[in-house]
Amino acid sequence: MTTVDSLWYLADVASQQAEQTYHDLATAHEEFVEFTRHRRVPRHRFKRVATDAKNHGAPFGAHTLTYRPPGDLLLVRHDGVGQWVLPGGELDGDESFQEAALRELGEESGVEATIEGLGMLGRVEFYCDGNETWGSYRCLRRARRRRPSASRTPTAR
Repeated sequence: MTTVDSLWYLADVASQQAEQTYHDLATAHEEFVEFTRHRRVPRHRFKRVATDAKNHGAPFGAHTLTYRPPGDLLLVRHDGVGQWVLPGGELDGDESFQEAALRELGEESGVEATIEGLGMLGRVEFYCDGNETWGSYRCLRRARRRRPSASRTPTAR
Protein backbone atom coordinates (compact mmCIF):
# COMPACT_ATOMS: atom_id res chain seq x y z
CA MET A 1 0.00 0.00 0.00
CA THR A 2 1.22 3.51 -0.85
CA THR A 3 1.06 6.26 1.75
CA VAL A 4 -0.19 9.59 0.40
CA ASP A 5 1.02 12.82 1.93
CA SER A 6 -1.91 15.27 2.00
CA LEU A 7 0.48 18.22 2.02
CA TRP A 8 0.62 18.18 -1.79
CA TYR A 9 -3.15 18.75 -2.00
CA LEU A 10 -3.02 21.64 0.48
CA ALA A 11 -0.12 23.14 -1.51
CA ASP A 12 -2.07 22.85 -4.77
CA VAL A 13 -5.21 24.50 -3.37
CA ALA A 14 -3.06 27.25 -1.79
CA SER A 15 -1.33 27.92 -5.11
CA GLN A 16 -4.69 28.26 -6.88
CA GLN A 17 -5.91 30.79 -4.30
CA ALA A 18 -2.60 32.68 -4.48
CA GLU A 19 -2.89 32.87 -8.27
CA GLN A 20 -6.41 34.30 -8.05
CA THR A 21 -5.40 36.81 -5.36
CA TYR A 22 -2.33 37.91 -7.33
CA HIS A 23 -4.35 38.31 -10.53
CA ASP A 24 -7.07 40.33 -8.77
CA LEU A 25 -4.51 42.69 -7.22
CA ALA A 26 -2.43 43.10 -10.38
CA THR A 27 -5.45 43.97 -12.52
CA ALA A 28 -6.95 46.35 -9.94
CA HIS A 29 -3.82 48.51 -9.51
CA GLU A 30 -1.29 50.32 -11.64
CA GLU A 31 2.33 51.32 -11.05
CA PHE A 32 3.55 48.92 -8.39
CA VAL A 33 6.80 47.01 -7.98
CA GLU A 34 6.67 43.24 -8.64
CA PHE A 35 9.16 40.69 -7.31
CA THR A 36 9.64 36.96 -6.73
CA ARG A 37 11.39 35.27 -3.78
CA HIS A 38 12.15 31.59 -3.12
CA ARG A 39 12.29 29.94 0.30
CA ARG A 40 13.00 26.41 1.51
CA VAL A 41 11.17 25.90 4.78
CA PRO A 42 10.61 23.11 7.32
CA ARG A 43 7.40 21.06 7.10
CA HIS A 44 5.56 22.83 9.95
CA ARG A 45 6.25 26.25 8.38
CA PHE A 46 5.25 25.02 4.91
CA LYS A 47 1.94 23.76 6.26
CA ARG A 48 1.22 27.08 7.98
CA VAL A 49 2.12 29.12 4.90
CA ALA A 50 0.03 26.87 2.63
CA THR A 51 -2.94 27.10 5.02
CA ASP A 52 -2.73 30.91 5.11
CA ALA A 53 -2.37 31.08 1.32
CA LYS A 54 -5.34 28.74 0.93
CA ASN A 55 -7.46 30.97 3.16
CA HIS A 56 -6.68 34.32 1.53
CA GLY A 57 -3.79 34.01 -0.92
CA ALA A 58 -1.29 35.91 1.22
CA PRO A 59 0.68 34.08 3.91
CA PHE A 60 2.33 37.27 5.18
CA GLY A 61 -0.79 39.35 5.76
CA ALA A 62 -0.67 43.01 4.76
CA HIS A 63 2.06 45.64 5.06
CA THR A 64 2.37 49.36 4.42
CA LEU A 65 4.96 51.51 2.66
CA THR A 66 4.93 54.74 4.64
CA TYR A 67 7.19 57.70 3.94
CA ARG A 68 7.87 60.92 5.80
CA PRO A 69 7.70 64.13 3.73
CA PRO A 70 11.46 64.17 3.03
CA GLY A 71 11.11 60.65 1.59
CA ASP A 72 12.35 58.56 4.54
CA LEU A 73 10.82 55.07 4.67
CA LEU A 74 9.16 54.09 7.97
CA LEU A 75 10.50 50.86 9.49
CA VAL A 76 9.56 49.24 12.80
CA ARG A 77 11.66 46.96 14.98
CA HIS A 78 10.53 43.32 14.87
CA ASP A 79 12.06 41.78 17.98
CA GLY A 80 11.06 38.25 16.87
CA VAL A 81 13.51 38.39 13.97
CA GLY A 82 15.83 41.08 15.32
CA GLN A 83 15.40 43.33 12.28
CA TRP A 84 13.84 46.57 11.12
CA VAL A 85 10.86 45.74 8.86
CA LEU A 86 7.90 47.37 7.14
CA PRO A 87 4.86 47.78 9.43
CA GLY A 88 2.36 44.99 8.87
CA GLY A 89 1.13 41.60 9.90
CA GLU A 90 -1.61 38.99 9.91
CA LEU A 91 -5.28 39.55 9.26
CA ASP A 92 -7.66 39.32 12.23
CA GLY A 93 -10.87 37.41 11.54
CA ASP A 94 -12.78 38.76 8.53
CA GLU A 95 -10.60 41.86 8.27
CA SER A 96 -9.72 43.09 4.76
CA PHE A 97 -6.09 43.52 3.73
CA GLN A 98 -6.49 47.29 3.81
CA GLU A 99 -8.03 47.19 7.31
CA ALA A 100 -5.23 44.90 8.52
CA ALA A 101 -2.52 47.12 7.01
CA LEU A 102 -3.94 50.25 8.64
CA ARG A 103 -4.46 48.52 12.01
CA GLU A 104 -0.90 47.13 12.00
CA LEU A 105 0.52 50.52 10.94
CA GLY A 106 -1.21 52.13 13.92
CA GLU A 107 -0.27 49.39 16.40
CA GLU A 108 3.38 49.17 15.35
CA SER A 109 4.21 52.82 14.69
CA GLY A 110 1.45 54.98 16.12
CA VAL A 111 0.76 56.39 12.64
CA GLU A 112 -2.82 56.69 11.44
CA ALA A 113 -3.26 57.05 7.69
CA THR A 114 -5.31 56.25 4.63
CA ILE A 115 -4.26 53.94 1.80
CA GLU A 116 -3.38 55.28 -1.64
CA GLY A 117 -2.93 52.04 -3.59
CA LEU A 118 -0.63 49.07 -4.07
CA GLY A 119 3.09 49.73 -3.65
CA MET A 120 4.58 46.24 -4.07
CA LEU A 121 3.22 42.87 -5.09
CA GLY A 122 5.39 39.84 -4.65
CA ARG A 123 5.26 36.15 -5.38
CA VAL A 124 6.91 34.20 -2.55
CA GLU A 125 7.50 30.55 -3.45
CA PHE A 126 7.94 27.92 -0.75
CA TYR A 127 9.54 24.46 -1.05
CA CYS A 128 9.53 21.50 1.34
CA ASP A 129 10.02 17.74 0.88
CA GLY A 130 9.25 17.81 -2.85
CA ASN A 131 6.18 20.03 -2.36
CA GLU A 132 5.86 23.60 -3.55
CA THR A 133 3.34 26.38 -3.13
CA TRP A 134 3.35 30.14 -3.16
CA GLY A 135 1.57 33.13 -1.81
CA SER A 136 1.29 36.79 -2.66
CA TYR A 137 3.02 39.47 -0.62
CA ARG A 138 1.20 42.76 -0.81
CA CYS A 139 2.39 46.08 0.45
CA LEU A 140 -0.01 49.01 0.35
CA ARG A 141 1.02 52.65 -0.03
CA ARG A 142 0.08 55.14 2.64
CA ALA A 143 -1.60 58.20 1.17
CA ARG A 144 -1.89 60.76 3.90
CA ARG A 145 -1.06 60.75 7.51
CA ARG A 146 -3.69 61.52 10.06
CA ARG A 147 -2.91 62.52 13.60
CA PRO A 148 -0.52 60.16 15.39
CA SER A 149 -1.90 57.92 18.08
CA ALA A 150 -0.96 59.28 21.50
CA SER A 151 -1.75 56.01 23.27
CA ARG A 152 1.50 54.28 22.23
CA THR A 153 5.07 55.13 21.54
CA PRO A 154 6.30 52.05 19.67
CA THR A 155 9.83 51.61 18.42
CA ALA A 156 9.87 53.01 14.91
CA ARG A 157 12.35 54.72 12.60
